[in-house]
Amino acid sequence: MIASRLDNEEATVSQLLQSLRNKTQKGERLQAELQAYAARMKELEETKVNVEEISTQTAQLESTEGKEEKAASEVENLKSQMMTLFKELQQAQSKLDEAEGMKKNLQDRCREVEQDVATLKSQLVEKQAVQAENERLKLQLGSMQAQVALEQRKAEEERKNLAQLKDAYTKLFEDYNELKEEKKKREAQLVEKEQVEELQQRLAAAEEALAVKQSKIDEMKQDMFQKEKELETISVFQAQAEVYSSDFYAERAAREKLHEEKERLATQLEYIKKQNSQLQEEMDSLGRRSLNEMQRRHVAPGGSPHGAGPALVGRGAAADWQHQENIPEHACPNSGNIFKHLTIRR
Repeated sequence: MIASRLDNEEATVSQLLQSLRNKTQKGERLQAELQAYAARMKELEETKVNVEEISTQTAQLESTEGKEEKAASEVENLKSQMMTLFKELQQAQSKLDEAEGMKKNLQDRCREVEQDVATLKSQLVEKQAVQAENERLKLQLGSMQAQVALEQRKAEEERKNLAQLKDAYTKLFEDYNELKEEKKKREAQLVEKEQVEELQQRLAAAEEALAVKQSKIDEMKQDMFQKEKELETISVFQAQAEVYSSDFYAERAAREKLHEEKERLATQLEYIKKQNSQLQEEMDSLGRRSLNEMQRRHVAPGGSPHGAGPALVGRGAAADWQHQENIPEHACPNSGNIFKHLTIRR
């Protein structure tokens, strides 16, 4: 549209300039004719003066009278021609003035058209710059949209991974609760060393699994933190980040609670170990007392008070065999009976 307008303006200017040139040429031609008529009138005036001088000198001559009349008629004709030329000159002058005014108007119009052309050119340049900027912004917008879509996909994957991790954490927490319930059920019973070790192993395995899950949660937290930094200018992810943050704080509270429960279980386990040790010591002490009592009951009547030897302290069956050297020579090691002499019985 701007190009067609410029073409129309240029065609109008060309037509006006051509008309101005035609008017100028016509005015110059009329000016030349006027100058020629003025020169002719001057010659006729001089001729008239000469004729008048001749007429005054030769008034008596009849031949001169005819010439004077002829000259007078010629002068009249020249005057009429001069008047006609003068009128034509006035008309030409008015047309020239009109042409000058038209020329001035055309020049003003040309200047306006040139200004319009310059303005249109500058507007065209600005429009081209704006179009280029629009294209650049479109490309940038497309790139940003692609990046946002990629970040959304990544966030979706992270959310899925977090959900899976939460499920695994929940399952692990349930397993831990089951272990805790099982341990509570066994607290009422006498816990043996093997069961304690098994519980310790299971507790250690649970702690290792919790540590692995904790490391994964920390990695997810770091990834979420990076994603939050990258997407801090995108409002659509702020709500998701808040949800992730609330889930993380809830999981951290659960982990803290689980850690407290683990410490409590460790304390209970230590307490059970102490009780087990006390029970074992009591059993060992009871075994020693029973052995000493048995030895006192079966000591020989005439034996020395020290014949049985000191009652040494031992643990289990191994302690009994360690103290066989203090038992009398004819004492049965199985039943504990004392015999004065040995007789093979069948």
